[in-house]
Amino acid sequence: MKQILVLLVVAFALPSFASDYSAGVMVGSSVALSGKYQLSDNNQINAAVGNGHVGADYLWVDKRNFDVSGLSWQYGAGAFVEDGFGIRAVGGAEYKIGSTPFDAFGFLAIPLMAGNGLNIAVGARYNF
Repeated sequence: MKQILVLLVVAFALPSFASDYSAGVMVGSSVALSGKYQLSDNNQINAAVGNGHVGADYLWVDKRNFDVSGLSWQYGAGAFVEDGFGIRAVGGAEYKIGSTPFDAFGFLAIPLMAGNGLNIAVGARYNF
C-alpha cells in the first residue's frame, strides 16, 4: 500500500514541476514502474517502485563519449528500501529513440550498504 501511495505522489506531483518528466516500466532483478525527473542537461533523478522495492538515484549524464546521437552514459548514487534501507552505486546507459517521446535504458546497481546483491534492469519510458 505504501508503494502505491509513493507512486501516486510521484506520478501526479512531478509533472506539475517539470516539463522533462518521464514514466515507464523496467524489468530485471525485479519488475518496477520507473520515473525520471531531468534536473538539467547533466543531472537527473530516477525513481522506481516495484514488488518489494522502492528506490531513487541521483545521476550525472555524460554525453561526451558517444558519436551516436541520443546515447548517454549515466552514473551516480542512490538509496533503496528492500528488506531494510540501503545505499547503492548506479551506472548505465540511456538512448533517446529518434524524434519519438520514448527512451530505452539499462542500469546496474551495486549495493554499498545492505541489499541482496547486484540489480540489473532494462526498460523504456515515455517523455512527457
